[in-house]
This record gives sequence, C-alpha cells and structure tokens, in this order.
Amino acid sequence: MSEERRGEVRTTRPIMMRYRRLDEPHWHSGPVRDLSCTGARLMSDVAIEPGEWLELWIGLPLFVEPIGIKARVMWKKTAFSGRMSLPELGIAFHELDPSLQHAIDEAIRHFLMS
Repeated sequence: MSEERRGEVRTTRPIMMRYRRLDEPHWHSGPVRDLSCTGARLMSDVAIEPGEWLELWIGLPLFVEPIGIKARVMWKKTAFSGRMSLPELGIAFHELDPSLQHAIDEAIRHFLMS
C-alpha cells in the first residue's frame, strides 16, 4: 500500500528502531521516517522483502523502556539521500495489545504537540 493512501495521523519526527527478522538472531538499527498507530516507514540497510515478518523495538518519548512489536513488511522502495540509496520499508504493526496501541498514540500526540 502506498503511503499516500494511508489515512492515519502520523508523525515524521526522527526515531531510531531496532529490528530483525523473526528467524534471525542479529539485530539491525534504522531511522523511522514516519510513524502512525498502525505502522511505520523504516530506512533499512538490510535486504528485507515484502511479506517478511519483523520483530521491532521502538524507543518512544514519554516511555523509559522501548516497546516490542511484531510487524510485517508491506512494501519496499528505494529512497535517495544525497548520493546514497537505501531500501525504505512500509511496515504494518501486527496484533497490538491495547497498552502498546496507547503508547504509540501517546507518542504521536506528543510529537504533534511539541
């Protein structure tokens, strides 16, 4: 799904995310380009394809500990920054419990108000 068609409120404040495929032990880090209550746009230096499942750890404002989320890669495209090009991934959060949903909603409100 293209990010232009999404209707959720989102923030484009920079956030770093740790992520890994569910079947691999190694963690990677990348900047989140935008965050909504249902997903995020992540810059990745790892070859990850649509349909793959990820485990995420996101540090959000107002929370001491990062939150853990399971997500699925919905789309992939190439983003350019100067001379560099990196894969950009659209990820959809999967089965958020109400406390995690609340944490993300609060973070987005905080970003939008500051």
